[in-house]
This record gives sequence, C-alpha cells and structure tokens, in this order.
Amino acid sequence: MASFFLIAGFFARLLLERRGAAGFIRNRLQRILLPLVLGWPVFYPLTAFVTVWQARVRGTAEVSLWHATLSAFTSGKVFRAGFPLGDFWFLYYLLPMYALVLCLRWTYEKWAAAVFKTIVESWWGNICLAIPLTAILYRMPGSLGLRTPYGLAIDKSVALAYLIFFLIGWFLFQQRDLLGILERRAVRYAALGIAAGTWPLALLARASDARLTAIEEFSNNAAYGLAMVLMTFGFIGIFLRWPPAPRPAVRYLSDSAFWIYLAHYPLVRALQVALAPWHVKSSVTIPIIVLISLAILLVSYHFLVRYSWIGVMLSGARVRQERGVNGQMRPASAMIAI
Repeated sequence: MASFFLIAGFFARLLLERRGAAGFIRNRLQRILLPLVLGWPVFYPLTAFVTVWQARVRGTAEVSLWHATLSAFTSGKVFRAGFPLGDFWFLYYLLPMYALVLCLRWTYEKWAAAVFKTIVESWWGNICLAIPLTAILYRMPGSLGLRTPYGLAIDKSVALAYLIFFLIGWFLFQQRDLLGILERRAVRYAALGIAAGTWPLALLARASDARLTAIEEFSNNAAYGLAMVLMTFGFIGIFLRWPPAPRPAVRYLSDSAFWIYLAHYPLVRALQVALAPWHVKSSVTIPIIVLISLAILLVSYHFLVRYSWIGVMLSGARVRQERGVNGQMRPASAMIAI
C-alpha cells in the first residue's frame, strides 16, 4: 500500500501542474470520489455474501445465503462496528490528502522540497524516513505492522504513515531527476528492504506462541518501517529500469489496474471459499486463485469496463481498435460518449 500512496502522490502533483487547482479537483472527484460512492454499494455486498457463504461452508450458518446477506444490511448488523469501507478505504484516505496538499502547497513546498532532495540523495535518508514510521508503529501495540482501517473515522496513525509516502511521491514529481537515484540504487534498496522485512516475519511467527518483549516490539517496528521505505524505493526503481521502452501489454495492464483493485476482493474471497474443501496447501491454492481471478478480472475489464462509462470514470475514454481491410489497426468509427 505504501507504493500505492507514493504513486498517487506522484500523479496528483502531475495533475495539479497540468490542469490547475480547479481541473485537479474535478478530476479527483470523478476518478476517486465517484468510484468510492458508486463502487462500495456494488462490491461490499458481494463481500458480505461471500462471508455468509464461508460461514455456511464451515457449518456455522444454515440460513439462506441471500436471506442472511440481505438481513445483515436491513438489520444494521453490518454497521454495528462502524461503516465498513473494505478495500475502498484507500480511496477514502486519499481525499483528505488531496485537500491537505492543495491547502498547504504554497507554505511548505520550498523548504520541504530542499529537505526531501537531501534525504533522497543521501544513504542515511532512508533511516530518516523510517524514524517517523517506527514511532507511528509504536502507537499500534500488538499489531506487528500497519493495521487496515475499517470505518469512516480516520485512523490518524495509519493516515500519517501513508501520508509520508504520498508526500514522497508528490515531491518526486516536483524533482523528477531524483528518480534516477532510485533507478541506480534499485537492486540494493530492494535487497536491503527484503532483508529488513525478514525480521518482522520471524517475529510474527514467534508472536503466535508467546508475547513479544519490549525490545522485540521496538525492533519489529524499526525493521518494518525501514523495510517499507527500502522496498518501496527499490521496487519502484526496478520498474523504472524495466522495461526500458513502452510496451502495449504493460500499458494495458496499467490501464486495468484500478478496476482490478476495486473488484478483486470479493472474487478472491469467493475462490478461497470454493477451494477450501480441497484441503490443499496454500502453496498450491494461492497460484490457482491468483491466475483464475486475474483472468476473470482482465476479461471483465476488457468487455465490461474499458470501453464503457465505467472505464471513462476510472481512467478516461479509450478508443476501440478494429482491424482494417489491410490488416492495420484503425480507430473505431464511434467514440465512447463522455
């Protein structure tokens, strides 16, 4: 998720420079707020349906799936612990970040950009970025990592942690020459990040047997924060190095990424429930679930989303390509209505 927020900050700054404040606000309302408002009523009930199905498979529920799902909403049971955003929390948390940078950009940018440049150029800068993350994680005792937000009340600790990465992306666009540093150091950053991340994983396995000591909890927070920074920088640097030239397949996948994010969760959960009776190892079921869900999501994107009003809302209009009589690709005669 750290990479998601960094990329969101990067392209937020791009939009602001190209379209101005008014155009930026219109675009974010269409691409972020509208999918949140229209997508939640579609995908969260599907998630609730799968949850009821899972309970039935486990033998803890005997009622009709549709009746149990509907009654969970009509009785208010779904909302007793707060408004469940599900995976849409990402869009929800982006909205105040956009508002924040719009309000403060004239006051902080000059000095903050200079500080950011120094941090990225130096090797010790990663530690500087990891320090506030360590402090934030310390405020989440027992979580062993950043927790996933649930309701409409902003989780301040989680929001602050991801705001750091959002601002990193914001300043990276402002000083795009710094991307070359990430590209050159990509492999080292990724390797060090993976190494740092092994310690929290080891502690996670140990935590199932015994409570962590204060020293172990602190070391987990420090290693987790450092791994977040290094792995985010490392993998972004790797993808800056590869592929060296634009590729249509990669562009198509990037176009579909937003839809895949919004729609994947209930589908993945459903496949997990469907495969549960197999009683096979996760090393077998995980690749199967990934391949099947990705295939379904890409097919649904191509035929239901890419050239429809949904695609216009998520990523702009796309022109359908058709084969001409000479075998060359030509634009479709009718453009998608905007």
